Amino acid sequence: MFVRISATDWPSWDAARPAPLPADDGADLIDVSAGGIHPDQQVPNAGPGYRIPYAERVREATDTAVGAVGGITAPRQADQVIRNGRADLVLVGRERLRNPYFALEAAHELGVDVAWPKQYRRGRVD
Repeated sequence: MFVRISATDWPSWDAARPAPLPADDGADLIDVSAGGIHPDQQVPNAGPGYRIPYAERVREATDTAVGAVGGITAPRQADQVIRNGRADLVLVGRERLRNPYFALEAAHELGVDVAWPKQYRRGRVD
């Protein structure tokens, strides 16, 4: 089961502090987001990776896989979040809306060979 939580809503509450997490009820992945619930929220800094620290805090509080989101727009940035143990995976939303080929371009930039959809093979970048 995949569960998304909102870790904070600036400044009204903070769900990333140690507390019962969805993992206690059998979640396989906790996708840690933040904001968008309270109409008076004040987002302090919406720069690159601004929600990653919340994923880190949840990851420290559970053995369940944790996903990070929030301003992740570059392949190396996503790769470093995982390599540095800040999250178990990265979920890329807005960047995929801007660039539906983000995953294929990221694989190329990072030197990872991935299976391309049959329809795209003729346009493959080598």
